[in-house]
Amino acid sequence: MARLSHLMRRGASYSARIRVPLDLIEVIGKKELVRALGTTEEAEAKRRLWPVIAGWHREFDDLRARRALVPSDREAATWSRYSDTLARDDQRRGQLPSEAEIDAITEQAIQRVHDEKIDTDDPLAMLDLAVDVQVAK
Repeated sequence: MARLSHLMRRGASYSARIRVPLDLIEVIGKKELVRALGTTEEAEAKRRLWPVIAGWHREFDDLRARRALVPSDREAATWSRYSDTLARDDQRRGQLPSEAEIDAITEQAIQRVHDEKIDTDDPLAMLDLAVDVQVAK
């Protein structure tokens, strides 16, 4: 049976091994990556090998993509974040009652005082009306 170049045996168990690409050695700090596959069976080691290798290749691609950022990318990300924040703020402000609605609620509270003959000397009754107006704001 042919041996795989990324599969290595360490004692009785198998490990995955890959050389770090030359452009990433400085970033990763190693020339080679090794990870135990957790098995002593060669067939099982071969089955577990390729997901590990694929994960390392994804990490290499991710590191290369992160290193490729230029100032214009940072500016675009900053502007996008700023625009999204403004849009969320506008949406929240749009849900708040307008000055006219607040004035109408205040007038309704005053009308309740006159219609229901609420005692203006009763602090709890007045607090109740004030809370109704404040909640609307």
